[in-house]
Amino acid sequence: MIPALYCDGQTARSHPVEIAFLSNGALHLTGSDIDRVIPPFEFHASDTLGQIPRFIRLRAGGVVEVPATPTAFPSRIHEPASRFSRILHALESHSGIAALATLLIIACIVAAVWRGLPALAHHVAFAVPEKIETQAGNAALTVFAQAFPRSQLEYFEQHRVRRQLERLLAARQVHLPPRVVFFSMEMPNAFALPGGVIVVSDELVRLSTHDDEIAAVLAHELGHIEHRHGLQSVLRNSSALLLVGTVTGDLSTIGTFSASLPFLLLQFGYARDFEREADTFAIDLLRSAEIDPGRLADILTALEAARPVSGPDFAYLSTHPSTAERIASLRKITAPEMSADAPR
Repeated sequence: MIPALYCDGQTARSHPVEIAFLSNGALHLTGSDIDRVIPPFEFHASDTLGQIPRFIRLRAGGVVEVPATPTAFPSRIHEPASRFSRILHALESHSGIAALATLLIIACIVAAVWRGLPALAHHVAFAVPEKIETQAGNAALTVFAQAFPRSQLEYFEQHRVRRQLERLLAARQVHLPPRVVFFSMEMPNAFALPGGVIVVSDELVRLSTHDDEIAAVLAHELGHIEHRHGLQSVLRNSSALLLVGTVTGDLSTIGTFSASLPFLLLQFGYARDFEREADTFAIDLLRSAEIDPGRLADILTALEAARPVSGPDFAYLSTHPSTAERIASLRKITAPEMSADAPR
């Protein structure tokens, strides 16, 4: 006799019983208030799956739960019914194959996160209405305003920067009217926020030696804006928001999540693929505006030289990874266009 649990299907309560299989394949079910012999064609046993209990479902109603003991069932009942079930049982019974299958499942999940989430974030970011994108940018800008003092630049210095933005926009329009906001950050830095907001530090403006260098930085930041890198960063950082936005299309709360974007940018900067994409956009835009695209490499080189030797480093290049690689790539791409007598 094999101990088991029996549920009659009338209530959720289970009763301890004992079962035995008779020579003709019938099931003998006995307990304190039950003694039944059930013909073979009146019940069906589930397939074996590891240490999961097996269930005998009675056609007349009721279920018997039997511990996962290989000797509990006769061979004709112990064997899975279908060929597929038999193969599956054989595979999962082999510990090495089971471990390999587990590793493959984990690898598939990691691949889905690594490749799937960025693609999903890209799709959702481009579906965000302009009004919500602007709200998200304002939320992020509020955090910057609380963290850094107001700009100390003179009017003509700020006008100089905005004039470079006008030069770029005369060559190509973007999906939202951009605007430049200045802060005194004690470091040369610039950030692109959703909604067309470009944050520029006083120190970056003073570090530049040529208007075209300012234009190059702005062109790079416009690339982040046009490709919705700020929104994509927020979505990548919040899988819950990404899932809700994908399933329901409700992105009204993205503005709240965007308040974390300044901290992400200050600590990590934009993702490496975003930086390359923004560089490519900047080179194309600078060419359209008849500005030497090599100026982007120039200002990056100056910024690299301005980085602190020791202590906290929150400068522009600390949040823009692979700087040396980017400068080398920009020099190579723009070398034919750089005039020999241009100051470098």
